[in-house]
Amino acid sequence: MNQLEMVALDKLITDVTALRIEIAELRDEIKKLHHDDDDKAKKEILNRYYPRR
Repeated sequence: MNQLEMVALDKLITDVTALRIEIAELRDEIKKLHHDDDDKAKKEILNRYYPRR
């Protein structure tokens, strides 16, 4: 493997690592959004069947 191939491989590994980090961050944000949806649904059900007086 020549030096140019090694540099290209290093750049590729760096880019893939950055993408993996970004994907993990996006997954965390998606989980937060779904959690909020679950809370809203629970509140709606509780308000429907156990209204506040």
